[in-house]
Amino acid sequence: MNLRERLDWAFGLSSSSPKTAGVGGESSLRPLPWGEVISTPFGTCVRVEERLPLDYAHGLAVLGSLLGRQPHTFGALDRAARVEYAHPDELCFFDSETTGLAGGVGTVPFLIGVGYFTENAFVIEQFFARDFDEEPALLSLALEKLSARPKWVTYNGKAFDVQLLAQRLRLHRLGDLPEPPLHVDLLFAVRRLWKDALGECSLSRAEERILVLRRDGDLPSSLIPLVYFRYLRDRDPWPLRAVFEHNRLDVLSLVALLDACALPFEAPERAPLELDALKLARLLLQRGRIEHASRVLERALSRARTTRLRKRMLIELASLYKRRRLWRKAVELWDEAIRLPGFTLEPYVELAKYYEHRARQLDKAEQLTRQALEGLRLLSALRGDPAVESRKAELQARLQRLQSKRGRA
Repeated sequence: MNLRERLDWAFGLSSSSPKTAGVGGESSLRPLPWGEVISTPFGTCVRVEERLPLDYAHGLAVLGSLLGRQPHTFGALDRAARVEYAHPDELCFFDSETTGLAGGVGTVPFLIGVGYFTENAFVIEQFFARDFDEEPALLSLALEKLSARPKWVTYNGKAFDVQLLAQRLRLHRLGDLPEPPLHVDLLFAVRRLWKDALGECSLSRAEERILVLRRDGDLPSSLIPLVYFRYLRDRDPWPLRAVFEHNRLDVLSLVALLDACALPFEAPERAPLELDALKLARLLLQRGRIEHASRVLERALSRARTTRLRKRMLIELASLYKRRRLWRKAVELWDEAIRLPGFTLEPYVELAKYYEHRARQLDKAEQLTRQALEGLRLLSALRGDPAVESRKAELQARLQRLQSKRGRA
């Protein structure tokens, strides 16, 4: 039965169903043809385990390549991280399939996939609830795995998966999810690095463009709840294989995308798509890696496609040179930024500060301050922005100070 026939059957559009032993609308819970039934203090559910070799390829990525990434890279991908270092074998990759995509009290997780590295393999475990009364067992096993490796990787997990799991755990009085010291939500990482190149940043879009991966015949996420409800009605497990495979591919894509997001921090020239170099540099700066951020912008400067983008990069890179006390390089970039079309206040102010406090050329500093005031005057006439008036007052005070200094000199 092909995908179209499976979907027709799942929706009840086809009167025929696969000839599977045990089908017939029975309400009793039967083991799935794959996996094993696991007993917990909170009941039973189904567990499926798969062990993949480290050289297993998913799109352009090889799973084991993530093990070679620098431990400090993953902390840079989570702005709220409480730890800077995390080794890949400490990470837990997880994704859930639920009875609805909007969340809320009526949404129930029925399949949770978790992945993690061992010494010589990547392991995927999937926990499945054959009915709603197996949800506590499913949740308890997921809680056990996430607590054992409290450094998580998800895709939109901060807004959906984690919130839903925490809510359901509280509802069943099973305890609380631990507060992870690291939670890399790859949706935000992908947006920061490739929003301009991708546009829409769904997981499928990221897979196609970054991993060069297309899921031919994959079950769409929007249809997964309907397939599960059909299973609850007819007890035919066969269509569920497409749900398990969808979840399995989601977990594998988390590994591959984390590797793709980590790569630019170590070798931006090898990134799979053209990066947002400014955002990457800011992420590096958050971790105090000023020299690395400078190299990222230096490489990107020559490829800037527009004058506006080039000016932004010049100003950002000059700021980094200033922090590194590379004054000659910083002055060259501020000068170039001023020569480019369009008025931007920052290079005028920075150069005026440099000539006043370091080069001791008060006339040059005064000239730049006057030019900045003229630019703001024109900008104020166009916009009437109160913030512009505030900056004009600051520059007037600077100009008066410079004139006073020159008078004393």
